[in-house]
Amino acid sequence: MDIDKLVTGPKGNAVTNDDNATFQVTASWQDFDGNDRSCILNVVPGESAVVHPDADNCDASIIDGKLQFPVNTEITFEETGATTDVSNVKWANVLWTVAEGSANITELDGSETGVVVELTGEANDPVRLALENKTSANGLIIIPIPIFPGDDPKDPQDPKDPNDPNGPDPVDPNEPNDPKDPADPSDSPKPPGASGPGGSAGGSDPSSPSGASTSAKSGGTGKYRCFRTGHRRCRTCAAAWRCIVGAARSRKIGSINP
Repeated sequence: MDIDKLVTGPKGNAVTNDDNATFQVTASWQDFDGNDRSCILNVVPGESAVVHPDADNCDASIIDGKLQFPVNTEITFEETGATTDVSNVKWANVLWTVAEGSANITELDGSETGVVVELTGEANDPVRLALENKTSANGLIIIPIPIFPGDDPKDPQDPKDPNDPNGPDPVDPNEPNDPKDPADPSDSPKPPGASGPGGSAGGSDPSSPSGASTSAKSGGTGKYRCFRTGHRRCRTCAAAWRCIVGAARSRKIGSINP
C-alpha cells in the first residue's frame, strides 16, 4: 500500500517545492478479531508515504518499507494534518483516487478529507492511492496541524499539573482554609489607624522592613482583588472579602482599604 501526494491549484507548485510541507493521513480499520486498529502516515509531495516516526502511532505491518493492510476490509483513510511554509494557503477539495491496483473507494460520511477503501485484489498485490489537495483563493476546508514526533495529543497545560508555570498559585500554608464569617466583629480587619492584633497603628505592618502597607483595591466594576504577595487574586466580592480577612489574620498586610 502506498499513497502519492499531489498539490494543485494556484499555490500547488509552491507547496510542492516547499521542503517543510507535510501532510498526514490516518488509516483506521478493524482486524479479523474485531479490534480497532489505526496508523498515522506522513505524506510529502513527490515522495512515498512513510509511517509516523513514533511507532506507537501505527498498528499496521511493514514489510520492505511498505505498509500492509488486510484485503476485503473497509479501511478509512482520512487526511488529518497539513502544514507548509507557503503563506496564505487555502485548501479546497481533497480528492482520493486509485492510481494502481485493485481497490474500491467510497465517500466517508461527515468528512471532507477522507474516504473508505476496500482492497479487492490478491494478498501482496500492490495498491497505490493518489491524494490530491487543491489550493484555491477561496478554499474553506480546514486541515489541522500534523502530529509531529513526541507530540502529546493531550493539553500540555493541564491546570492540575504542579509543574505548569501558568497554573494557579500555591495556597499560602499560613492562610486559614475557611475564614469565619466576616460579619463576626472578632474576625473583621481593623480600619486604617486602628490598633492591629499586635497593637500597631497607622496601617503599617511591623513585620515589613519599610512599614509600607499593601491594600486590596476595587476596580470600576465593584469587584475586589487582593494583591498581597504570595496570594491568589480574588476576583469576586465574596472571595475578595475572604482574601482580605485571611490576609489580615496571617499578618500579610497591614492595612485594608475598601
